[in-house]
Amino acid sequence: TDGVYIRRERIAVGDMAGVTGARMVLHNPEIDAAVLETPRRGIITRGLAFDWCDVGAVLNVDDDHIGMDGIHSIDEMARVAAHTSIPIATGERLVTKYEFAQVLKKQAAQILQLDVGQCGGITEAKKIASMAEAHYAMIAPHMYCGPVAAAAAIQIDTCSPNFLIQEANQGPLHKKIFKEPLVFENGFIIPPTGPGLGVEFDEDVLNAHLVS
Repeated sequence: TDGVYIRRERIAVGDMAGVTGARMVLHNPEIDAAVLETPRRGIITRGLAFDWCDVGAVLNVDDDHIGMDGIHSIDEMARVAAHTSIPIATGERLVTKYEFAQVLKKQAAQILQLDVGQCGGITEAKKIASMAEAHYAMIAPHMYCGPVAAAAAIQIDTCSPNFLIQEANQGPLHKKIFKEPLVFENGFIIPPTGPGLGVEFDEDVLNAHLVS
């Protein structure tokens, strides 16, 4: 049943259940963690509870990895990683190789979700991917910046032996903004073969969306 449980007792339900559970973990020294049984299943530990109350962070448990969104404490992430066999994924909000270096050094994650548009650009992203490879970690690039950043991420993917999976999103404009749009086939992205990032803007589409 949906809700937040502490020692198998349901203590909260509803949209704010996670915050309620986090506060109980924070304010009761006898409680080490709460279990979140909602559409966003997860575990709320004491360290993560601080982040939960701060920015609504949570461990998101999927079938093949745990995603840690908005978690500020790398040490707490490392503690979770040490107590599960499920790979930890994080990184979409990290910037530069230096922040990713701390995650790798402390073995806080096995999958890095670097975002080319946020982490420092295509060169910095490639450095981060290479650092991850040297630590036997995979990359699963995050994507929200748009089709140009997506094209850049695809170039990183194709030259990184530790590439796992690429996040993707496409709106109507994404499909029209390039002369030859990015190709998706049966769950795969076909890397563009043109020069540079492999894509070229359709000037007519750009002009139609100019704001004066």
